[in-house]
Amino acid sequence: MLICRDLRSGTGCGAQNPDNASVCAQCGRSLRYALALRNPNDRVTRYRIVRLIGHGGFGAVYEVEVVSRPGIRVTLKETFEPDSLATFEKEFAVLRDLRHDNLPRYFEVFEAGGSGFLVMELVPGQSLEDVLRKQSGPVLEKLVLHYADQLCDVLGYLHNQNPPIMHRDVKPANIRLTPEGLIKLVDFGLFKQGTQTTRTERHRAGSLAYAPLEQWTGGTDQRSDIYSLGATLYHLLTGRVPPAAGARSSTASDPLTPPRQVNPRISPLLETTILTAMNLDRAQRFPSIAALHTEVGRSAQAARGTTPLALPRIAPPV
Repeated sequence: MLICRDLRSGTGCGAQNPDNASVCAQCGRSLRYALALRNPNDRVTRYRIVRLIGHGGFGAVYEVEVVSRPGIRVTLKETFEPDSLATFEKEFAVLRDLRHDNLPRYFEVFEAGGSGFLVMELVPGQSLEDVLRKQSGPVLEKLVLHYADQLCDVLGYLHNQNPPIMHRDVKPANIRLTPEGLIKLVDFGLFKQGTQTTRTERHRAGSLAYAPLEQWTGGTDQRSDIYSLGATLYHLLTGRVPPAAGARSSTASDPLTPPRQVNPRISPLLETTILTAMNLDRAQRFPSIAALHTEVGRSAQAARGTTPLALPRIAPPV
């Protein structure tokens, strides 16, 4: 299929078009330099493409079926960059042995036709980015606390590995919510161990709204994930994308609006927790994910009432 996205300029409407199309059926743009992706029923070694899940500047993600085991479906990540196979191999070597309820399983990494591929568990449901897109307003605090509890738990598990594993791209798009209300933290394409950061990683890592300053200048550590989680919780609770750390640091007055000014229903305790996590100075953030988890637990305890928490039922993707 051809995606209406000009590889030279990055512009286009993003619509899917057949391989033989010359112009986009939706916007009329020329597809001469369009992004070419795999079609349903295409084969990649022992996998059959079922559908395109998503794509970006560095690769595409597909739902695929194992040809020898009809009905068994997994996620196939393909990189567009020839030198990214080494990154996939490094990622797989670390993640294949991790076992946590809030992490997907990783099965194999391979090269085919000049592309690198990573095979992982297919997580049903939708991302928290999808949830926000469909919401008419902020997500309920009790639900956000339920998600935050799980995210703190899995980040604590990663940070306690030897050497520690930092995700470095915690954001709503990389957090899956299953129909049962289980959180899955995905997309470790930017993960790293220890404290080393390369120039390439700094410029590719994360998304501006959720990345702390040190992610662009080097020297990230566990507190960098804490900032990103705080920014994610801010977005969920306010319905607003937080201003980028660079914009916050470049003005005399921090443009970050306190959460309760946007959504007065947020508890003061949770607001303080989020603002601490999002402090531009990482020395002023929580010293560990465990410390943040404790404060999330306090907010959950305060919010807990006689009405049980009803988790949303999410329709499977179509």
